[in-house]
Amino acid sequence: MSTISYGSLIIQVVTTGSNGAGYCTATGVQVGDVLVNFYDQSNPNQTQGAIFSPAVSTADSIYQASGGNLSGNTYVMTFVRI
Repeated sequence: MSTISYGSLIIQVVTTGSNGAGYCTATGVQVGDVLVNFYDQSNPNQTQGAIFSPAVSTADSIYQASGGNLSGNTYVMTFVRI
């Protein structure tokens, strides 16, 4: 997993999903950051639905709202720091 910051307002994180609903590691994000976009590198044809919570509520983590097993999927996520 990796984190890239573009200044102090935009953060891009590469992470994997979890097996069921729960927190996924998103190193570098802070409480209040907002997920504005994500891309599933494992399944590029997947429609972006409500899989992840739009707001970070725990530092260095993003909540996977989907109950499915996404632990084999790799996501590129873009956050905005508000």
